[in-house]
Amino acid sequence: MTRVDANTRNARGQSPLFAACRNSKLDVVPLLLDARADMNASSVFIETSPLWEACDSLRHHDLVGMLLKAGTDKDQNTASGETLLWTAASVNSQKHVRLLLEAGANKNKANNSGQTPLWAASRHGHADSVRLLLEARAEVDRWDRAGKTPLWIAACHAHAAVVEWLLHAGADKNATDALWGASPLWVASESDRLAIVRVLLEARADKDLSSIRGATPLWVASSCGHLETARLLQQGADKDKSNTRGETPLWVASCFGHTGTVRLLLQAGAQRDKADSAGARPNEIARRSGHEDICKLLMEGAVIDHTGPTRKRPCRWPVNP
Repeated sequence: MTRVDANTRNARGQSPLFAACRNSKLDVVPLLLDARADMNASSVFIETSPLWEACDSLRHHDLVGMLLKAGTDKDQNTASGETLLWTAASVNSQKHVRLLLEAGANKNKANNSGQTPLWAASRHGHADSVRLLLEARAEVDRWDRAGKTPLWIAACHAHAAVVEWLLHAGADKNATDALWGASPLWVASESDRLAIVRVLLEARADKDLSSIRGATPLWVASSCGHLETARLLQQGADKDKSNTRGETPLWVASCFGHTGTVRLLLQAGAQRDKADSAGARPNEIARRSGHEDICKLLMEGAVIDHTGPTRKRPCRWPVNP
């Protein structure tokens, strides 16, 4: 009787095991494994292995289990560096995440952008996959090539449950990114993610941690007119901390016409006459920008000092952080 080679490819360049996994042939896969089929042979035209094909069908977890038990390479990756665990975490395939972790898959192997499976799950708000990875002791503060940690990216995209899991696991609540030097609280404040801001403040994130251009979370919330976020941040924050151009939260709120925020900051005791590095005060910049209602607020109880330099430029958008 002629013995058939278990690794002979078809016209599409697929090995028998690859084709069986792609078509979810649960009865055929054990036979091929017994015949010593190459478990890691990819298709000629599609650079994925039998295990990738098995994982791609989110229904047949038994198929994935068979291949892992047989010793297939569990850390194989795509050309862009995504492993099976990374992919499963990014789409919240919890059963596959669990199977791969139990088989000993590298939980911290990053893709070419430096993003780990935990980072990917955090980015997409998959709290269940995040929990599984944290329980497996994945690195909680591993940043990507842009310096963004899982907590940073979860805060940026308003995934409150993920933020809570990461904080509970001891994530650095003040880790800043590489581009702007912005913290999770900063990016949540800039995007008006009120629930995230609240969670981070409860975890005692630094309210006064500035970006590389000196903008605090309160500053950026004030510049955008995020009143309720500013209300949370101003409690205990330095309300007069300026950016590298000397512009305070009150100054920038006055510049862009955010009346409610100006009122809030004044009631909180912000210095109404603190000038920027060019000598322009909040009242002056509000007047030049045509915000008469803010001028009236700033004039109430103000001590007017006409000495010192002034500048002639109006506000401009955007104000960089």
